Amino acid sequence: KDCILILTPVCLFSVVLSALSLVRHYSFESFEDLAMFDQMLWNAWHGRGLVTTLSGNYLLMFKHHFFGEHFSPVLYLLAPLSGLSRGPEALLIFQAMIVALSAVPAALWARARLGAPRAAGWVAWLWLALPSLWLAVLYDFHMESLGPALFFMFLLALHRRSPWVWLWAALFAATKEDAPIYLAFTAIIAGWLSGRKRSGIILALAALCYFLLAWFWLIPAFSPTGKPLLSGRLLTPALCGGLNGWIETVFFDPARWSALLKHLAGFGFLPLFCWPALVPAGAAMGVMWLSGAQVQNEILLHYPLSVYPLLFYAAIEGLRAILNWQQGRWPRAPRLLVPGMAAGLCLVGLSFQWLGVGNAWQAAMRTASRERVVSLDSARRALRAQVPPDAGVGASQNLLAHLARRASIAWFPSQADSEFLALLAYSHTAPDHFYFSRLRSVLGEASAYGCLSLVDGRLLILQKGAGDRLAPAQVDGLTLVHECESLAHQSGRGVKDADAINGVAWFWTPDDRPGYIQYGPYQDLAPGRRLVTFRLSFSGPADRDWLLLDVAENDGSRTCGLARLKGASRGYTNVTVSADIASGQKVEFRCMAEAPGTVRLDRLSISE
Repeated sequence: KDCILILTPVCLFSVVLSALSLVRHYSFESFEDLAMFDQMLWNAWHGRGLVTTLSGNYLLMFKHHFFGEHFSPVLYLLAPLSGLSRGPEALLIFQAMIVALSAVPAALWARARLGAPRAAGWVAWLWLALPSLWLAVLYDFHMESLGPALFFMFLLALHRRSPWVWLWAALFAATKEDAPIYLAFTAIIAGWLSGRKRSGIILALAALCYFLLAWFWLIPAFSPTGKPLLSGRLLTPALCGGLNGWIETVFFDPARWSALLKHLAGFGFLPLFCWPALVPAGAAMGVMWLSGAQVQNEILLHYPLSVYPLLFYAAIEGLRAILNWQQGRWPRAPRLLVPGMAAGLCLVGLSFQWLGVGNAWQAAMRTASRERVVSLDSARRALRAQVPPDAGVGASQNLLAHLARRASIAWFPSQADSEFLALLAYSHTAPDHFYFSRLRSVLGEASAYGCLSLVDGRLLILQKGAGDRLAPAQVDGLTLVHECESLAHQSGRGVKDADAINGVAWFWTPDDRPGYIQYGPYQDLAPGRRLVTFRLSFSGPADRDWLLLDVAENDGSRTCGLARLKGASRGYTNVTVSADIASGQKVEFRCMAEAPGTVRLDRLSISE
């Protein structure tokens, strides 16, 4: 029965997160981190070492050994995964499975530590129900995903006095350069609490020696600058305007403390009941708080993979302390009373976490859906067919992981003079105008690149010195763009739409209140005639004009051009409005329904 209780959440987590990760990747929603790991593991598999031309840090987009950023020898054990799939699919599935399997040693250790045979199954469920763990697995791939399983295997081996404890400790320390710090604190505390002080101290000393070796010698040896490439991310008094500023930033930042309370809530605040066991987690959170990156000091994205196993350890020790207190004060109380209350606290905390995770979940998945995967199939096939595997390529952020298995790949717009460019006709990065201005430059007449193909209005494949030039109107239509969901609205809502160029559309129905479905952005344009093309789908009365599209200037006081539509479109269609712009001041692009119907606005483009 316990085996079923443990393996059920393990299987569910593996299957669901593997599927979601693949859908996210095939929907062009994966980022440079996945590309970086796929490229370096592909290089390692072919005997070239963990070398990459990418990084999660935009300032490190040059060819370097990954050990200059992070010392993670365990990655060499993952290199064979590169031979199992054509792209990073094996990495994504492995990540979901290894995090899911971490529940097995976690549950076995918790059962032994609590002396409660029936606790194992429920512990596995609670561990894998943490929403931040789900989000961490969804966010590309990271070597920290091995940490939970290796950490719990270390705890279990230490508890059982197994000689395998050295193997698991070594593998956990090898996941990342800061892991030995957490290992050292855990070895001392766990050894003390379980009566294995000598083993704990020896393990801690070995871990600290390993950390000092990695940070002060090995990482600088692999770095082209002679020091850790990410050391500039650490907050120092100099970066904070002095010691007082550093203290205020690190210790009195409300966002850091608010995030910490949310993370503790998922564990029912149980870690607070055994403060010695909270020391390793405190060390991990201290490392996070010393970072200048907000996602790190608030323990977002993949960083829970480093902190949550330590919080889980403290939570189980906290529960054990409560049980011991109960036996000393209330020996006649039902044995399940306190564990039941603790489980209730965890469930309440998990419920609040899941209720508040909507924005983070939406940001992780964004436009990803099964329908989006289907709609992008021709773009994915074009990438494979038209970009040679041995050619250097510059690519949009969300295409990097689809082209990473090559000697050189660069993140557009810093394409570093690549032979090929694979570019999306939309941008996920802010500000959009910078992306579109650089896209315009590589499509312009002065560019060295010709266009090999334009796929579904979404994907451009360019080659230096080859391909046809796009007509100026086509260039305008791809670069002078407003995504409709980013304009102003009086009614309607943004929705996922697999057929929209960027996967998002503005949706209006008769249930929404009347008013302008779209207006703005009040931009200044040079006077003259412009063609404004609205990409939209609509359905309404067939017997009369019911949908108005127009271009106006001077706060809407002068209409420059308009189009009236009736009936319904067959999916998305392009409607062009010829606009005679006089002053060119505060120009806006409007849409208003004059009868009940449905409208989906995707984007609009401007051309002469």
